[in-house]
Amino acid sequence: MRDQSLFDAAGRIADGEMVDWPTVTSTASSHDERILVDGLALVARVAAGHRRLHELLPEDQRPDFDRARWGHLDLLNVVGRGSYGTVYRAWDPRLERLVALKVFHRSPHPEVVMREGRMLARVRHENVVSVYGADVVDGAVGCGAAGAGR
Repeated sequence: MRDQSLFDAAGRIADGEMVDWPTVTSTASSHDERILVDGLALVARVAAGHRRLHELLPEDQRPDFDRARWGHLDLLNVVGRGSYGTVYRAWDPRLERLVALKVFHRSPHPEVVMREGRMLARVRHENVVSVYGADVVDGAVGCGAAGAGR
């Protein structure tokens, strides 16, 4: 299988674009590769469903994507959006490092998100991001984590 076809499909999914699944499937040369393509197609359907759910939110419940700051963090760009929140790449001037910040869409129960953030901050595993901050800023709940890329 051409790895590039999978990377292209993944990029299209991330950008919310259509994927030509018959073409991607035709590049699969083994049963395992077809399973991988099927899994990626499932991810595409889930992502499309999340986008549709977000579009159904009333205007007053949609997140504010035009933020430049959240608390002391400088928001650099949007990394991803979902039905629960928006993930930003941000600069933490206190720690002098890039961070990932997930700001949850108008959570009706910020205390629940804060409690989950505190519990996740205790988890240490190579396959789990390290949460090192959670806060409520202007009514928006967010959790900061290490590993925001370059």
